[in-house]
Amino acid sequence: MKPDTERWVQRAESHLSSAGVLFRAEHYPQAIFLSEQAIECLLKAHWLEIHEADTPPKVHDLVDLAEQLGLGFEESQLAFLRRLQDQYMPTRYVEVAVEYDMETAQFYCESSKVIFEWLRQRLK
Repeated sequence: MKPDTERWVQRAESHLSSAGVLFRAEHYPQAIFLSEQAIECLLKAHWLEIHEADTPPKVHDLVDLAEQLGLGFEESQLAFLRRLQDQYMPTRYVEVAVEYDMETAQFYCESSKVIFEWLRQRLK
């Protein structure tokens, strides 16, 4: 694995771990946000592994990144990534904030872990 890729993987793992801490502390918007960030970082790690450039694209569209990678995502996985990326704004900005209950946050955090592991296993 390239050194730059390794750094993106480490950042992704840190985000995912932090999301778990925040979920347990009932900071649901922040847990969902860091779950989204973990997936984005891991997608960018994959991007670095298959491209010559040393910087991944400065985009935040999880589905677009996933489709660029050609990893064979199932439609259900892409559907989840769409839902997860739709949480970016409400978890970050007061004017579009959403109140997340434990069940909703758990769905996003647990589903993110599943996608994360799937991606992690495919990263050489």
